[in-house]
Amino acid sequence: MNLRIVIGLAVSVSLQMLLGLLAASLFPPVPSGVAPVSTAVQAGVIALLSSTGGAFAARQPFMRAALVLWAVGWVSSVLVVQRLGGGQFTFADAASANAMAIVVSGIATVLGVRAGRRLDRHVRGPAADATP
Repeated sequence: MNLRIVIGLAVSVSLQMLLGLLAASLFPPVPSGVAPVSTAVQAGVIALLSSTGGAFAARQPFMRAALVLWAVGWVSSVLVVQRLGGGQFTFADAASANAMAIVVSGIATVLGVRAGRRLDRHVRGPAADATP
């Protein structure tokens, strides 16, 4: 794996963690079984900002890496939710409770990578596409 991709992933994960902590402190989670729309919006904003930062730091195509990070993050989160339920519901049940947040954050990840790439081209100029 390319070092720039690793740097982009590290930036993206760091931003996700920091923004997640900030969101959790500003907007405490609702104790219901289904994630409300505000949770989906938070997940989208966090995904947008972290993938933008990751793509900017990577300075090269970052879409596959960002989508793998998004998928691994959601699969692991849903597995944790399922395990915390003590086997009372399936993986599909846990995923469907968070479906809106999963979809919104996926779309935001794609948009964030595109924004980060565009920002990189704007800052570095035409050389952004020429250098690996």
